[in-house]
Amino acid sequence: MTPQLITYLILFISLGYIGFNLFSYYKNKNNGYGFHFKPLYLIAAGILLLISIYAIATGQTYDNLVDKINGSF
Repeated sequence: MTPQLITYLILFISLGYIGFNLFSYYKNKNNGYGFHFKPLYLIAAGILLLISIYAIATGQTYDNLVDKINGSF
């Protein structure tokens, strides 16, 4: 798999996870059921989503951005 493909894959997986949670929330809210979500997982998925969108917009790959983040600490 190419690094660019991995970047798009991370984007779609994190977007799908967030979308599924929103769909489940609204579905359970309309049916009167309770909904239990994990805020840390949603925050992590949101961060991955933002990093992958930034990588795609700037023409970089996810691996390059992770190396830059690790290098800054």
